[in-house]
Amino acid sequence: MKLLGIGPTLRRWRETVLGVSLSEFAASVGSDKGSISKYENDQLHVTLEKLDEWQSKLDDSRYSSVHIITEYLSNRYPKFKEFVQNANPGE
Repeated sequence: MKLLGIGPTLRRWRETVLGVSLSEFAASVGSDKGSISKYENDQLHVTLEKLDEWQSKLDDSRYSSVHIITEYLSNRYPKFKEFVQNANPGE
């Protein structure tokens, strides 16, 4: 499943949650910074499988494909964000 438009969410997670550079992230997941940049700029489409692969390679509890997808869907679909907020009061 391709996640169209998830690039800005990926960049935000890399920069603010993980606090790593493009080069550091690419090296950690076994990729090159050009490819990661294309993912973050929506020039390449990320799949669920790719997010899970990165999660297993990073071995960092702050990186969660589930949280990234939830944030992406919440930003893309306001009704989904409302649903998540109602399902998790206080978060």
